[in-house]
Amino acid sequence: MGTSSCFHVTQVEEIKRIVGEAMYENEVVGPNGSPVSGGLGSRATPSAAYLFMLPGKQFATSGAPKDVSNNLNDAAFGVNLSDASCWANAGYITTTAGTQTGITIPPAKTQFDLGSQSVLFSARINIASPAGNQAMFGPADASASQGFYISVRAGGKIRPVINTSGGAVTGLADSAATFADGTDHVMTVAIDAVTKQVFVFYDGCLSNVYAANFSGTSAAVALFAIGASSGGGTAYNGKYSGLHLLRFNGGLPLNLAKLAVRLAALPHDFLCDSDLVL
Repeated sequence: MGTSSCFHVTQVEEIKRIVGEAMYENEVVGPNGSPVSGGLGSRATPSAAYLFMLPGKQFATSGAPKDVSNNLNDAAFGVNLSDASCWANAGYITTTAGTQTGITIPPAKTQFDLGSQSVLFSARINIASPAGNQAMFGPADASASQGFYISVRAGGKIRPVINTSGGAVTGLADSAATFADGTDHVMTVAIDAVTKQVFVFYDGCLSNVYAANFSGTSAAVALFAIGASSGGGTAYNGKYSGLHLLRFNGGLPLNLAKLAVRLAALPHDFLCDSDLVL
């Protein structure tokens, strides 16, 4: 495991300014000078690397969380999670402790093979420090279900867990940063299929790099769970928005660190192909 210096908060604000100016400069206007592109211009198309992007900023009675990545990979409520409970906190998806009270996306819509495909998962989270370890994001578990999951640890740190045909890697160190402290943080986890490294970013700052630690292939067979364990069976209290899952053939983007900063600054905006250096 290694750590690196992070971007200063003023750099995050500068990225917000630059991105905002770029949107303005690329804006399409009509004959009267009014924007007709919603200010997006060349940023109107999500990256083809997306499996899903859930802004999570809906309202009660709006239904299950909607995917805006052009894949139509909408999430589904757990059978015991109501619409009212999911949207109880403005600006967030909310899950509650219980059985089938999280949200999930079917495995057919979230397929990736860690033997040859890298993944990037990012989410704005607001989770209180748990008393025990909680598997809260991803399709995998430590036994039969392959892929990855993110365990929120007692005390508030996180631990990526990877499960492939080569076996389950459950012993990575807990993150240096504390993510679950009852306030908003952007958690970004990236897994490189080529180098077999795992990266964890905290609010755009590199928290951990884990050296090559897994082998083999993977195929998702379980529901991709958010706020719950693999398959959505056991769910936990939490609030989330700006959920991104991207898949890359081969290695991760070369500008991964900058992408993490951008996701931290603008968690509810999708990435475009032009953002990625592959």
